[in-house]
Amino acid sequence: MTAVGAPLTLTIEKLVHGGRGLARREGTPVFVGGALEGERVEAVVTAVRKGYLEAALARVVAPSPDRIEAPCPLVATCGGCQIQHLAYRAQLEAKRAIAVESLRRLGGLAADVPPVTPSPEVFGYRVRADLKVGATGGKRMLGFHAARSRTVVPVAACPVLHPRLQAALGPLSDLVARRTASISGRGNRGLAGLDEVELQTTGSGPDLVIVLRMRALDRRALGAIGRELRGALPLRGLVAYDHRRHRWVGGDDAIEERIDGLDCRVSDRTFLQINPGVNAALVSAVVEWAELSGRERVVDLYAGFGNFSLPLARRARLVTAVESSPSAVADARFNARASGVGLRVASSPVESWTPEADEGSPDLIVVDPPRAGLTRAALDRAVALAAPRILYVSCEPATLARDAGRFARAGYRLARIQGFDMFPHTAHVEMLSEFIGPPRSAAVLTS
Repeated sequence: MTAVGAPLTLTIEKLVHGGRGLARREGTPVFVGGALEGERVEAVVTAVRKGYLEAALARVVAPSPDRIEAPCPLVATCGGCQIQHLAYRAQLEAKRAIAVESLRRLGGLAADVPPVTPSPEVFGYRVRADLKVGATGGKRMLGFHAARSRTVVPVAACPVLHPRLQAALGPLSDLVARRTASISGRGNRGLAGLDEVELQTTGSGPDLVIVLRMRALDRRALGAIGRELRGALPLRGLVAYDHRRHRWVGGDDAIEERIDGLDCRVSDRTFLQINPGVNAALVSAVVEWAELSGRERVVDLYAGFGNFSLPLARRARLVTAVESSPSAVADARFNARASGVGLRVASSPVESWTPEADEGSPDLIVVDPPRAGLTRAALDRAVALAAPRILYVSCEPATLARDAGRFARAGYRLARIQGFDMFPHTAHVEMLSEFIGPPRSAAVLTS
């Protein structure tokens, strides 16, 4: 029996979900982080699981021709970029292959997945980032979690961050070190008990919002911190939360992103795609695939601030945006009023939402759920609307595959699919899928 610490020599068959290499040891699957398809590697077993092994890469004996030197020196320890050591064109193909395999294995669907749409920016694309607060040498510091760990790796620079976020790392790291002078919290006032710093900007605006998550709010000290940061950064707002979700705001809690020619407000608690260039391509594809003539009724589930709803509402008879997040609902309503777009916004969980009497059955549903995909009740709700077409946006091939199988059992067929590289150098891929439904009278629930 193979034990933890045992050395292995393996040939990597392919990259799989999560960006790890898959090999086999006497028929048992072995997952090796940092290994690439076709490589001969030496590895050490780190975990023995039921039915498979996990191993750490020790040495690449025969490298893949697609292996490159990652530009970030922290790639081996930071958990952010799982495949930065893979040439970009090969990253795109690996993600396409992972989507194909997920659909086949988890959804029972044989799909023709075309090449993934690349990101306009391979580095410097990320407009939101969560920095963790850790400790080194008795002092607090900012960084990211190590791969598959809660350990914080100090980060002085990160090549995937938008330049505006990059520029904020130095001043923030200095601030955290000075204002949390000791691990015990007996340092300078203001940031004791700080756990996390979130940086937010957009691709179209010049501003930055910084969100602090901490044990307690010292409002006077936070005001001073905001003034200090404004002297060094294009800070639009500083927002702080304590562990009870009490909130303090200095300045504005929202920034603007341009979507389909519209300036949209996005508050700090509202979801925004992290890659503006790819999001623009995704929005354009949703509008194109929607094939609207101006007479259709459209329902956008998990609508957020109106990322898809607003562009669709400019081209449809009626668009109803369904969203449960209070901040996103407020943003969507603000954006509709400010842009003069006729959008109906329903504040409701998808699972319990029902159309108004005048809305009728939709001609098209757009759904963009969280990474976990659709709950059973949400999928049943979508099917019960009996729309002839559904456009499903997903950031997780595994949950997309699961839900695609459920849609298939409800009478919908997968008509086409396209990947978008929203997250270069990671194993994640954004997918847009179109499902064509049965005649309205034949739609059934999946429970």
